Amino acid sequence: MNEIESADEKTRRAARRGLLLAGGSLALAAVAGCARESVSKPSGTKGSKQEIHVDFEDGVIGKVFSGHIGAKTSPAYAQTGGYGCRLEPMRKNNNRAALVIDDKRFARNLPWASFTLSFRLVTLPRSSDKYMNLFEIGNTASKSPKSQFTVYFKYGKLVCDFNFSESVEIAAMPDVGIWHTISAVVGYRAPRYQASIRFDNHAPKKLVSKANKRAESVRALWIHYPTVPVDYTMDVDDIRMATSDSQPSFLPAP
Repeated sequence: MNEIESADEKTRRAARRGLLLAGGSLALAAVAGCARESVSKPSGTKGSKQEIHVDFEDGVIGKVFSGHIGAKTSPAYAQTGGYGCRLEPMRKNNNRAALVIDDKRFARNLPWASFTLSFRLVTLPRSSDKYMNLFEIGNTASKSPKSQFTVYFKYGKLVCDFNFSESVEIAAMPDVGIWHTISAVVGYRAPRYQASIRFDNHAPKKLVSKANKRAESVRALWIHYPTVPVDYTMDVDDIRMATSDSQPSFLPAP
């Protein structure tokens, strides 16, 4: 990118690169601990798609998450079914809390990703936070791993961006104690990335990058943020993510 980065953007980039490198050697496993968790394999032909669905129904985090810290399951944390997952700031390791899916076999050079997550804030991020992560989708398959699409809290708003630059506000701060659903369809074709983001039943917001992007595939998902402090607690359930070689529609609600 030719843009001049601020010190804050450089800090975020360094933190994300550390996250990606740390997670890159960890494997994705299907049906490994979360009941009804599934992964389909792409066929390699036009229209191929790979999908993962996690609902925590046996009360175990599961090996599908190549990393998980500050996470635990309970019926009290569920939106649907028997179990959900809570992510709390930890008292050690820089208050980290995260779920991480990261495996090169998940993408197979597919440039489109669709994603849906049900979440409930238990405590709020501070209104003074300039950057507090909700989730990221990215690529660790190259020598220059990167986060491609991020949804985060900024000064009391829910915001998304591409590669630390182009951004759009999605919604005001979600209510505490209420289940919300956020869905996205994201494309990484050159020279512009594009995203359509839907919060609950509101009309989707659109985000298009500058025409300076390289075509990428997606293979990783991070919920919360493993390498920097997280100052809020949330519950998550019914996580779905799919990658494909043609533009998909929004994934259906769980």
